[in-house]
Amino acid sequence: MFFLRMSEVSVVIPIYKSAPDKQDVAAIVQCQKILGAYPIVFVCAEGFLADAYLSLIPAASIERFPKHYFEDVAGYNKLMLSLDFYQRFSKYPYILIHQTDAWVFRDELKDWCSKGYDYIGAPVHKFRLDNFTPEIKIATLNGGFSLRKTASCIRLLKSFHFIYKFGDILQANQKQAGPLLGFLKAVSFYFRGNNTYYAWNKYDRNEDYFFALIAPAKDSRFKVAPPEESAYFSFDKMPELSFEMTNRTLPFGAHAIEKYMYFWKDKI
Repeated sequence: MFFLRMSEVSVVIPIYKSAPDKQDVAAIVQCQKILGAYPIVFVCAEGFLADAYLSLIPAASIERFPKHYFEDVAGYNKLMLSLDFYQRFSKYPYILIHQTDAWVFRDELKDWCSKGYDYIGAPVHKFRLDNFTPEIKIATLNGGFSLRKTASCIRLLKSFHFIYKFGDILQANQKQAGPLLGFLKAVSFYFRGNNTYYAWNKYDRNEDYFFALIAPAKDSRFKVAPPEESAYFSFDKMPELSFEMTNRTLPFGAHAIEKYMYFWKDKI
C-alpha cells in the first residue's frame, strides 16, 4: 500500500461527438463534482472543437491525437493500444479512463491507486474472448471506466510477446482464404501484427481484452484486480450480477449506464 497525491493520477475523458448529449452532460458534470480535485483531461481528435465540453469543466486540459483514432470503435481501440497515448500521460503514475457513458458515485480514486494494480475495470459476465477460447464466466475486463498504471502499460507495449499461437492464426486464415493464401496471410500477421510490441500490435479485439486478459498471460508482472475485488470498482455488463457480488453495495463507478438503465434508473 502507498499513497498518492492528487496530481499523480489523472482523469481522462475521451470525446468525439460535436456536442455532448444529455447523458454525456450529466456524466461529465458528475465527474467534475466528485473528481474535480484531480487533473481532468479531455482526449479528442486534432481540430476538434471542444468548447461545449470545456464549458462543463473549465479547468480541464486537452490532449489531441490524429483524427483516425476517433472515426469508429476500431480506431478508438488502436488509440488505447498506442504507445503515444500512454507516453502523453507518463507524468501521471495512473490514469482513470472515464468515457462519457460512465458514472462515478464517490471519490475512491486514491484508494484504488494505492492497491498497486496495473489494470482495473468492471467485471464482465459470460463472454468470449475470441474464436479460439471457450466462454469465460466472469473476468475483470471493461475499459470504459478503468484505472491503468501508466508505466506498466508503456512497458507492456514495448515488450516482445507473440499473442496468438501460429496454429490458431493459420487455421482461422485458411478457413477464410483457402490453404495457400491463408498460409501467407497467417505468416504475415504472425510476424507483423501478432505481438505485444506496439509497432507490431494489430490486436483486433476490444482493447480492454488486451490489457485485462492478454497482458497478464504474457507478462507475469502485469497485475489485474480479480473480479471479486473489481466488482467494488465498477459495474458494466449484467450489473445485477455484480450487485450481488458486492452484497448490494454500489461501486466506485460504472460504465454503460444508458445501456443498462433497467438497473440504474432508480440508483442515479
